[in-house]
Amino acid sequence: MRDLQKLDDFLSARGIALQDADYEALRDFVVEVQQHGLTPRSSARLISSIRCFYKYLYFYDKIKKDPGELLANGRLRAKLT
Repeated sequence: MRDLQKLDDFLSARGIALQDADYEALRDFVVEVQQHGLTPRSSARLISSIRCFYKYLYFYDKIKKDPGELLANGRLRAKLT
């Protein structure tokens, strides 16, 4: 929920509603948050939250296109030991 609230704050400051966000707005948000020292694990969680939220909106016909589908999946690489 915190990730989506941060996204909403970011978009609202730019005059964009959550349901009107496009890929570029989502990408800009992820880049800005990552520049503030977000760990890879937190970054992966953030991207996953955004992707799931927009999949949900798309599935229930709240939006016409899923802008989150183009975001990198945010998966962490497994450590080889």
